[in-house]
Amino acid sequence: MKSVLLTAILVLFSGNFEAQAKSFEVLNPKIEQGSVLIVRIVPQWQAKAVFNPAISVFGKHYLPNKYGEVFVGVDPEEKPGKYATTLVEYGRGVRLDWDYEKIEVLDRKFPISRVSRNMGTIDTVRYKKDRDRINKAYQLANRHENYANGRFVNPFDTVTVTDEFYTKRIFLDGTSIHRGTDLKAAVGTSVYATNSGTVILADRDFLLEGNMVIIDHGSGILSYYLHLSRINVHEGQFVKKGEAIALSGDTGLGVRYPHLHFAIKVGGISVDPLRFIETMNQYINR
Repeated sequence: MKSVLLTAILVLFSGNFEAQAKSFEVLNPKIEQGSVLIVRIVPQWQAKAVFNPAISVFGKHYLPNKYGEVFVGVDPEEKPGKYATTLVEYGRGVRLDWDYEKIEVLDRKFPISRVSRNMGTIDTVRYKKDRDRINKAYQLANRHENYANGRFVNPFDTVTVTDEFYTKRIFLDGTSIHRGTDLKAAVGTSVYATNSGTVILADRDFLLEGNMVIIDHGSGILSYYLHLSRINVHEGQFVKKGEAIALSGDTGLGVRYPHLHFAIKVGGISVDPLRFIETMNQYINR
């Protein structure tokens, strides 16, 4: 009788210990290609208590923001299947505990568009200069901070998609990938910040993007607004969610009709911006 009682006590305490010892939680373990994975590291395993904790998945390490939240962009080309997430020391990859969670990347069929014309040529010198300018802006982003305030919002009051995320455009002489979502808008329509953040780029006359704004929301999350006719913010400015940051337009090479190219990158990976908003609003409550 005593041995049975002792066994029951050990099982009880073992279950409680495992529940308390859990170092992180995956909030959405089933994700599609081109979406965002959300992981929350529990407080006792965050940076103040543990040296350089990070989440390891897809062969990379992802640092949390100051609240222990980790946002991972799932590459649209990531192979569907099951993957393990673990808590490691950033850089060295040393396991910090033996906890792990399985996630599953689901297959998604992206659109294909056939275009009966050539892609055309671009000014490679100007294009490189633009890339350098944009890459320099990326250095201003602050992954540790979290500037987002509550739910994310769409950049327009009414959203009408004219070209979907990750559409493969097959031209007569090559192929390109559309890494954002085009939203219908007449020239001069107010464009709203999808959430609060710091403007890290607000500049005119990029070769492909035209007039463009990039906002850093912290946590490795950036939002992009392209082909603008007017920019109402400046670099370094903190903007609030829903603030009118620009007017839509048709600037940029190859733009055939007025629209907003709206894009989101998470940890440098382009994700579906509209589905990103849905996912964040479903799982993140602040």
